[in-house]
Amino acid sequence: MLEVFVEFENQFGRLSARDQAILVPDKAVVFLKAVDIQDRKDLGLFLEYVTTEGGLTNTWGNFWDIMAQYTKRRQWLREKEKRDPEPAQRSRGGVENHQQ
Repeated sequence: MLEVFVEFENQFGRLSARDQAILVPDKAVVFLKAVDIQDRKDLGLFLEYVTTEGGLTNTWGNFWDIMAQYTKRRQWLREKEKRDPEPAQRSRGGVENHQQ
């Protein structure tokens, strides 16, 4: 996800100063439109903590921090799924074995 963010920043930086000035207030919204729907939903959970009265955060530095946290969380979840792909079955098995 950070790769998408960095690429977005690079492309945004290539815009003219006039276009950048026009898009800055909606930069977060434009970025969210560039990511897939599941990431957009998941990022919403992180974004709700740094919103302004007008909606999404207007401090792009906050957005970078959110992206870093989100990426770390996704990596942690993927690693957890690799280690424990079926946690529900394991926990039930453990309870059944313990009760007998």
